[in-house]
Amino acid sequence: LQSRDLVAGCTSAIVNVTIAAQPAAPADPAYTVADPTCAIATGTITITSGTGGLEFSLDGGAFGAYPAGGYAGLASGNHTLQARDLVAGCTSAIVNVPIAAHPATPAAPTATPTQPTCAVATGSIDVADAGLGATYSIDGVNYQAGRNFPNLVPGTYNVTVQIGTCVSVATPVTINP
Repeated sequence: LQSRDLVAGCTSAIVNVTIAAQPAAPADPAYTVADPTCAIATGTITITSGTGGLEFSLDGGAFGAYPAGGYAGLASGNHTLQARDLVAGCTSAIVNVPIAAHPATPAAPTATPTQPTCAVATGSIDVADAGLGATYSIDGVNYQAGRNFPNLVPGTYNVTVQIGTCVSVATPVTINP
């Protein structure tokens, strides 16, 4: 850079000026999602890339420090995440983050016992169809696709339905002696 006096015609010494390169935008945030479960109705977004020197915006909100434990308590649906460099102010692209729907807990099953008779010493339990993907249990541990439990000795059985990882409330059914 050099200046010149327009009246006297003198020029100043040459001064070198360095212009820095345009700062780079931060990388798009890498993340993991903990989707809702049967027991927890909300999801969590956890940033897995570095967070040093960055602040973040969730769903277009104000930029701020990344919260310890991630962004928890999020409803099902699409969310957005963006990073911003604290020094240069440059922002990453907006990243879309889907959180799955809260899985539905199956209704308590309807179960019909067949009691032992004089000719047959054991009973059985038939469970009403709970829909596609349902499995059935009479002990809360062992699940099967079939809805009939034959050859049961007298006692009380706790019938449950499982769809995915969600288990219904038990329906107690008694096979009489």
